[in-house]
Amino acid sequence: MFKNLKYGLIALVFIFSACDNEKEGSEPLEANFTVEVEGEAPNATLNFVNESTGATSYEWSFGEGSNESTSTAESPSNISVDKAGDLTITLSAIAGNDESTSEKTVNIAGNSAITEIKDIEFSQVEGSNELGRFYSISQNRMYLDSEIDESNGQFIDLFYKGDNSSFIFFEGPKDNFDGINVPNAKETKVHNSQSGFEVSTFDDMDNDAPLEDLTVVNDDNVIGSLDFPLIVTFETEGGKKGAIKLKQINSTRLLVDIKVQKY
Repeated sequence: MFKNLKYGLIALVFIFSACDNEKEGSEPLEANFTVEVEGEAPNATLNFVNESTGATSYEWSFGEGSNESTSTAESPSNISVDKAGDLTITLSAIAGNDESTSEKTVNIAGNSAITEIKDIEFSQVEGSNELGRFYSISQNRMYLDSEIDESNGQFIDLFYKGDNSSFIFFEGPKDNFDGINVPNAKETKVHNSQSGFEVSTFDDMDNDAPLEDLTVVNDDNVIGSLDFPLIVTFETEGGKKGAIKLKQINSTRLLVDIKVQKY
């Protein structure tokens, strides 16, 4: 009996020793990857090759401008990027409670995307309960005069002053007329009169190249013409440059399109 127990213990020692050797011989946990960039922003595409070792699952994080912010795929593909410049990608390789991280930065050539907003109606009438005069680009929302309060003031980018003549203009919400206070108002620069931005350039614009080097002068002037279409340019407090295409006007509303930098 003792003899059998002795041989049994020896066998267990060999088993545990073999397991330890197998563990020591396994690949270490290490995150690593390569990335291939195809095309240019705003239509660049990323494809990844996961070169990690020792992992059982993966967590990817893609920078601003990617159509996906995260992924758990082993080797993500067809990730689109619409922002030019440096893009930081992080991969976490995971095995149980252990984790290894690799971070790489790639440069995306081209020009960044724009945000296009069509057929916005600004009220020609002060205090209208149907159309607003205060517009938020980030929210893509128009606010009535009566809706401006502490909850939305910081989102307003543009204020419009209408009239039945050519005495019309846009301005930043910090400088608005008619005694309406905009809480936490932003300072938007607006070039109303003869901005020099061509209507054809606006119509053809599908990325931010025409806006990138644009200098917006806050002219404190009226637009001075109803010979539409014409272009007013602006720059938000956050540094996004944009153009407003004035299309139609009547006694009730001004109809415009807006194109503005997305980033």
